[in-house]
Amino acid sequence: MRGSRLIALTVMAVICVANTAHAQRFPGSEEKSYSGFALGLTAGYTFLGGEVGDSVSGGLRLQGTAFYDFGKTPVQVGVGGAYSWMGFDYADGALGELSLFAFGTWKVVDLESTMVPYFSLRVGWTRLSDDQPCGSPRCGEPGIEGTRTRSGLDIGAGVGIEYPLSRKLVADLGGGFDWLLIGDYQIDGRWIDTGEPVSDRLPDSSQEGSAFILFAGLKYFISP
Repeated sequence: MRGSRLIALTVMAVICVANTAHAQRFPGSEEKSYSGFALGLTAGYTFLGGEVGDSVSGGLRLQGTAFYDFGKTPVQVGVGGAYSWMGFDYADGALGELSLFAFGTWKVVDLESTMVPYFSLRVGWTRLSDDQPCGSPRCGEPGIEGTRTRSGLDIGAGVGIEYPLSRKLVADLGGGFDWLLIGDYQIDGRWIDTGEPVSDRLPDSSQEGSAFILFAGLKYFISP
């Protein structure tokens, strides 16, 4: 619920700003639109929902992208990667989320406005890794200390706003929602009582969930 409220507020903010922003564009932008290869870097906040987000708190997210902007055709396509640092609500430990993805963006261009709203879709792969002990009933007593990892499909959608700062630099603000289909746990560590190494996969531990994201950052056009 908290994620849904944040995303709804983000969408409302994007729409309101896009509809009211009619500031003057930087000189020459009417004659030449952005196009070519670009790099993006954003920082934000993310948290997980659904089964995979049970007892998981939110945390910092860093994301980098490389993409191509088709200029007069308001489309961007590219690839990217992101990493989030999260924790647990009721226990010590850290949870990391690594995502690799391809994406496409459709820009809603208005020649009278500086702001450029956009919608994006993406598909990729996500890996969750944490250091929570694996104990009874799945792993027996006294349990295993080590790393639990699992990975799976990541499908996402988002909205945002681009704001040109110069001929090559663009500010980027927005939010997104990802649907996650995560596979079984892979446990790598040692038995607590004996210290013996162990590596095992837990059957029937796959889960579904979601990720909610808010971000701000910059896009740099290498060849505008």
